[in-house]
Order: sequence, then C-alpha cells, then structure tokens
Amino acid sequence: MTETSASRAPVTRKGSELPVSVDTTKMVQFLVEKGLTEVPPEFLLPKNLRPSSTRMKNIPRTFQIPVIDMAKLNHPDFGENVVREIGRACEEWGFFQVINHGFSAELMQGAMQMCGEFFALPMEEKKLYSMKTSSGIGYGRRMAVKEGVRVDWVDRLGFWSASEEHRKRQPLDVICPAAFNATMSQYGDEILKLAHVILSALSRHAGLDGNYLLDRLGETNTAGVRTGMNYYPPCPQPDLVMGIGQHADGSVLTIVQQDGTPGLEVLKDGLWVPIPAIPEAFVINVGDQIQMISNERYKSVVHRVVAGNGSGRKSISNFFLPNWETVVSPAPRFCTRSNPARYQPVKFSEYITEFMKVPLGEERFVDLFKVPARNEGNQYLISAEGTKGKICPQRFSD
Repeated sequence: MTETSASRAPVTRKGSELPVSVDTTKMVQFLVEKGLTEVPPEFLLPKNLRPSSTRMKNIPRTFQIPVIDMAKLNHPDFGENVVREIGRACEEWGFFQVINHGFSAELMQGAMQMCGEFFALPMEEKKLYSMKTSSGIGYGRRMAVKEGVRVDWVDRLGFWSASEEHRKRQPLDVICPAAFNATMSQYGDEILKLAHVILSALSRHAGLDGNYLLDRLGETNTAGVRTGMNYYPPCPQPDLVMGIGQHADGSVLTIVQQDGTPGLEVLKDGLWVPIPAIPEAFVINVGDQIQMISNERYKSVVHRVVAGNGSGRKSISNFFLPNWETVVSPAPRFCTRSNPARYQPVKFSEYITEFMKVPLGEERFVDLFKVPARNEGNQYLISAEGTKGKICPQRFSD
C-alpha cells in the first residue's frame, strides 16, 4: 500500500518546535491526588541511577556550594572580593547561592504564592494553559520525544516573565490567579537585573569591561527570562523516581528560588552534593551559553532534583536567555594560542529549540557543538571581534 501524506511522519526543520499534547490524567499531581500508592512504570529509574545508589552518605565538609553575600559588591574596598568569589564559584562549581542580593523579600514571597495558587487550581482550569509545542511554554512537563523515555516526577508551568519580544513569539496569558501576570512580570524584571549584575561581575573577574559578556549576547534589551514554576508532589516511593533527571541548562544563567524544601543536587567530582534551601536566597548556575562564550572557563555543570515523600516541593526556575538571533561562540578574549576556540558558532534560537527536544539524562547537548582542537595541522580560533560568530582555522607552527 502506498504511504499517504496523512500517515507519513512530519518533516521537521532544524530549529523548529514540535507539536505536543498534554494528557492531564498523567500529570503527577493528578495521579497523587487520586490516591496513587505505587509509582507507575514510566517513572521508574534503573537501580543503578536511583538516588540511594548514586548518593554518598557522608559528603566532605569542603563539598559545600559557595554562599556569596552580595551586600558589598558595590563597596569600593570590598567589591572586588565579591567579584572574585563569584568568578571562583563559576570556575570551580558552576553553582552558588546569593544572599543580600537586593531582591524584595515580599516579591519573592508573592511569586511563590502565585506558584502555590496556580497548582492549587482545579485540573479543568490548569489544562487551559497546556503546552502546545516543545518550547516548554504552558502547563505540562518537558516532553519525551522518544518512546520508552523515563518520565520525571514533576509538573511545570513555563512562561516568559521578562521580554516583550519573547512573549509575543511564545505568548501565555494566565488569568488565574488574578495577580499572576502583574506579579510575575515585576518578578521577571528583577530577575533580569540580577542576571545583569552577575554577568557584569563575571566580566570583571575575567579582567574585562563590565558589559563584555552582555555585549556578546546581542541586543540586551531583547534578552529575556523564561520562568518555570515546578511542583514536585509527594511521592509514595521517592527512591524509585527522579524529580528532574540529571542535566545541564541551555541558558546563559539560571536563577532558582526554592520553597524551603531541599531536593536540588549538583554533581561535583563524581559526587552528588545537596544544595541547602536557604531562606530568601537564590541558587545561581552557569548555563551552556556562558560555557561556550567563555570557552569553558566558566562551567555549565550537571545537576538534578530528587523527589520526596513529605508535603511536596515547589521551586521557581528562571532562565536568562539572549536575543533569539544571537550567534553564540567563544569570545575572542577567552581564546588564546594554547586554548583555541572549542565550540562552533550556533544561533541561539536553533540551539534552544533543539535543546528542548532532547530527553534529559542523555548526552550533554553542548558537546554537539564542539570543534576538534586540531584539524589537519590547523587550530581553530574565533576571528576578530568584528566578525562575531565565525570560526577561522589558523595554522600554527609547533
């Protein structure tokens, strides 16, 4: 029988989103509220990947992610100390927490309240915001694009909290809770400011102008924050599942607000290190875009979220993302003769669209863009500042 156009698999262009359909009867919160007592097979982890099999019981005291007090960042005598702390944390851990960051405690509480109120809505209301594509915008979970891929123990609402350009491209108008849009728009604007502060500190740490990294991201007024509200319902068998499987972020920076319940862990020297839930702190981690721009000076590292059986856990993940048309590549100031460019240029829109289709826990997506250090006697260097996004092979004599 001849294959018809209706039965043929759709042709997907690189950089295009995939359509998705959310089955609300399979959302974790729905299953738990129906009285689930055993974890369904699609959530089950292989024995060798379960938290009890991969977590070290006694983490060395030296294995504590840095907690950085931002209060003195602008102090004429102590500011450079804070800059060094931020830079060192990004080099050695890729993760750190910030306190006294200037972010309103009331706004943080208001955002977490919006998160709680949204997930408390009846399913009939939540499903009005269901994800339509693999972009991650809407209510649902990161899509599984392969048959048999394990499902994470989390429900999510994704939306743009900052950037009119991104909101127009991927709109989501949440009308309930009533204060949602206003609260989260204000929250997103403040997250954007905090991201700029951290990037400025990283630029200074590298001995560059404070705007250097921001300038590499294209038009800063069209950068944005994509926010994910996460709800990890209590699990009857928490060691059999993962809240979010191990992965690294495709963002520039990720800024996370926790609700006071631990669960986030970072992989450091082969050990899974728990990140404490410090009140009114933000957890910040380097994303793939900074790893590429800094030519691996600052690391985007693997992390995960474990499930629990208490009252559940909520968090708000904020992904600082550049202009859609930005071409990301190792910046010339991070490339030298002995450390040539390690990544190919890639348009951000293509990177993040493809990133969202890859199941978590598989190979590092950023590795797909690496270039060989040598190629028939050539080494790769990014060309001059005026030709952003181009890689030039340059012959060296050994």
